[in-house]
Amino acid sequence: MSDLKTCPFCLSEVPAKAIKCRYCESMVDDIPEEELKRTDTVQKGPDRKRKPVPAQGAGYYQAVSGSGRSKRFPFVLVIVLAALLLAGAGAGYWFFFHDPAEPVAETVDTSVLRSTLVGPHSWSGSSAAGEVYFQFLPNEMVNIAVVPEDYWYRAQFRIAQEDGQQYLEVYDRGLDDWNRVFSIFYRTSESITMIDTSSDLRFELSKISNQEFKDVIDQLQLVN
Repeated sequence: MSDLKTCPFCLSEVPAKAIKCRYCESMVDDIPEEELKRTDTVQKGPDRKRKPVPAQGAGYYQAVSGSGRSKRFPFVLVIVLAALLLAGAGAGYWFFFHDPAEPVAETVDTSVLRSTLVGPHSWSGSSAAGEVYFQFLPNEMVNIAVVPEDYWYRAQFRIAQEDGQQYLEVYDRGLDDWNRVFSIFYRTSESITMIDTSSDLRFELSKISNQEFKDVIDQLQLVN
């Protein structure tokens, strides 16, 4: 009897007493005798890779530790764990650093926003730069009081919309043009967020009475 036998999976010559093929790591110790006889007749040489290979699930193929499949498993596990860690870090960042006052991009009809701003009331807001007050009038005029600068002024206003975002624009008579001064974010009928387009200062506005607004501007200088 030959001291060699042919692995039916990769067609390599291995010792007759071999338990596992040293080339493809397939178990070859319990291969049926008729299978070994069949593989002995397979042509050797350059063309042998084109010969049919026995199905690796016919009852005698066994996956062994250290196989290609087993070697790939830790790599896949590392990828999965890394993805979970990144997702957890992102969720933690959002939970701890998310600003609950960040404007919610709720889009409402321009007429709804205008009717919310205009009414028998005024608006007050504050930021790191100080307080600001608005009084929107039905005749499309707005009174704006800038407390840190100690002045207030009156201008014509309109609500503009572009790419789903709404803006407060006032007419600059000196430039004879409209000036886009604030981005407007509708939160509720009682709460509006405005962000200065030039400085990115955010003002959280809430309703106040017109009398409160008057008390403020009585202490400020009117600028025409």
